[in-house]
Order: sequence, then structure tokens, then C-alpha cells
Amino acid sequence: SAIAAPYRPRSPPPMSSGRTTVTAGDNAPRTIILSNLPPQAEIDLALLHSLIRGGKIEYSQYHSLKHTFSVHFVYAKDAVAYITWIASQGNVYLNDREIFFDLVPSPLPVPNVFLQQNVSRKLYLGGLPSDLNARTLCSMFERYGEIEYVKIVWERKCGWVSFCRIADAFDALRFIRSDEPIFRRSRIEYGRDDCDGNMQEILEGGGVSINARKDVDLIIGRFKHLGRRQN
Repeated sequence: SAIAAPYRPRSPPPMSSGRTTVTAGDNAPRTIILSNLPPQAEIDLALLHSLIRGGKIEYSQYHSLKHTFSVHFVYAKDAVAYITWIASQGNVYLNDREIFFDLVPSPLPVPNVFLQQNVSRKLYLGGLPSDLNARTLCSMFERYGEIEYVKIVWERKCGWVSFCRIADAFDALRFIRSDEPIFRRSRIEYGRDDCDGNMQEILEGGGVSINARKDVDLIIGRFKHLGRRQN
């Protein structure tokens, strides 16, 4: 397994620059805590994110000692709508274990740059070289932060890199062309956050598409190390 390198931004990210203007309503709770999760060996980052829908995510974090998963929505209204919808569904189970959901205050306001409509934690890559695989692509991007998944569709010569943090996708988009000349002619832009979908997708098993197509190469993030998801 490839070990994810620690994230070391070359310039202070917007959330710590001290120049961010806080807008009204930024202090409203927008963080959801999922607790009583199954053992780490039974879950992965894509599976956990598949339980979240209804709005764009600023960042998420898995806490191995507490067996919890914290999700910080960009907008408080989306967090409230999500927790309300979850409460209306009755008990929620993952691998035969009941999952508990709590809405709590968020530690910091969202930097204004992340409030732009197109900014997300997911990047689309078009015009990829034909000899590039998901493992190599992952090793090129994991220097910027923890990755939820990397996916390549060979037939279309395109792929996606979904980070756990918008800040990491933000830095990757800024620096990847200078760090990796292979991408200088590639189309790289923000994609839609998978979590920014209809909450009904949770009941329908929405998430990263994992199938037997030969033209798809997929790597799922598993808490600081990376490996293929075991079906």
C-alpha cells in the first residue's frame, strides 16, 4: 500500500491567512458527527462519504480512536436539512451497527474563497495520458492531502480525484501543473462534490460507482493508506 505523505502547503491556506472576511451566519452549526461506526477494517472513506448527501462539504475527518466521522458542510442550512432528514428515517445501520448522528458547532468559519459556486473538494481531469493508471495518479495528488478516491475512465481519457478537504483540492489545482509537467496540457477543473446530491441517494446506495468495467480504474482511500476496496 502507498503511504499518504503529510500535507505541507507552500503558502498558508485561506482558512489561516487572517485575511478572510467572515459573513453573517458563519457561526451557525454546520458540522455533523457520525458515531458508533464499525471497526476501521470494515469501512473506507468512500463508504463513509456515501452516507452524506444534501450539500457541499468543506472537509471531513475520520477519528480512529473515537470511531467517529466528522463532516463539515459548507452551508449551515444544508447540515440542518441533512440532520432533519436523517431523523425522519428512523434508525440508520452500517454493517449491522446503528449509527448515531449529531449536529454540533463548527470550529472555524468557511473561508470566502470556498463559498464560490464551482469550488469543491473534487477535481476533474480531462485529456489524461493513456499510460496513466489510478495508482500513479493517486501518488501524484496525495501530496496535497488525504484522498477519498481516485477514478479513471480509460475510454474517455478522463478521471476524478476526490479529496477529503476543499483546501487540499484548492492547492492541488493551483500547483499540480508545476509539480507534474505531465498535466500541463490536461484539462483540470473542479467537479461536483458527490455529497452535494439528493439525500434519497443514501437509501438507494449512492456513492462511488464500483463495477466490473474493464475501462475503469479505481482507488479508494483507507485512512492514510490506500488500497483497492474489498467487495
